[in-house]
Amino acid sequence: MSLFIITIFIIPFILAILVLKKNEAIAIKNRVATEKEDAHIDEEMIIHQALERAGALPSHHHKEEHLHEENSKKISNYNRNLFYLLGYLIIVVEIWYLYLLISKLI
Repeated sequence: MSLFIITIFIIPFILAILVLKKNEAIAIKNRVATEKEDAHIDEEMIIHQALERAGALPSHHHKEEHLHEENSKKISNYNRNLFYLLGYLIIVVEIWYLYLLISKLI
């Protein structure tokens, strides 16, 4: 009876260990393949950037110009909204003071 209980607990444990080892081996293979691909892509990117800086390739990204243009639009929009807000705030304060002045006269 005790041998039966031991086998019931040991067999699933051994199977779980075997499955984990197989998954670990597959994960190692996948990691090695991914690292090779990443190294190749990194090498190509370095070469590409070096050629762009040297002038051999045209800079097709234009990221800096696009970001500068986008930021300048945001800043001008913010400044315009701030100007309108201050203008309307001044108008509201003047109307409030006129209301207080008129209420004191009445």
